[in-house]
Amino acid sequence: MLLPIGGGIQSWASGAAPEIRLDARTEHSAPIIAALKPWFEKQLSMISSGSTLATDIRYALSPLGRPDQVP
Repeated sequence: MLLPIGGGIQSWASGAAPEIRLDARTEHSAPIIAALKPWFEKQLSMISSGSTLATDIRYALSPLGRPDQVP
């Protein structure tokens, strides 16, 4: 699905049925999330494992941190 230039996902999905909005947001965000995973993993190797940031990154990488992965 191609989104109109300059409008972003929110303006395009506004007024659409909830299922359509969810599908559009999921499709739009999937490549962004996929690109973040290796970046997060690299950051984890460069910061203290006991830091709050490391805890937050590990949460984001866990299934609980990703709504699309929660049973």
